[in-house]
Amino acid sequence: MNLLVDTHVLIWWATDDPRLGPTLRSAMADPGNSVYFSAISIWEVAIKHAKGLLALGPDRLRESSMLAGIRELPFLS
Repeated sequence: MNLLVDTHVLIWWATDDPRLGPTLRSAMADPGNSVYFSAISIWEVAIKHAKGLLALGPDRLRESSMLAGIRELPFLS
């Protein structure tokens, strides 16, 4: 199955937030699933981080996601 996670889910996954429920957490960890996030999520995190609203920085989020096998989908204009 292909999963496209939104920004909140990506942040919750990266910070091990309990708001990411066990069903989605399990689906994201399933090696039979392909998990993706939008490049726009990194942009959103960069804005929140720059405003001091989020401790997690965009570079750390991108790197940890990619290392976990979560693939970034580019923004195409």
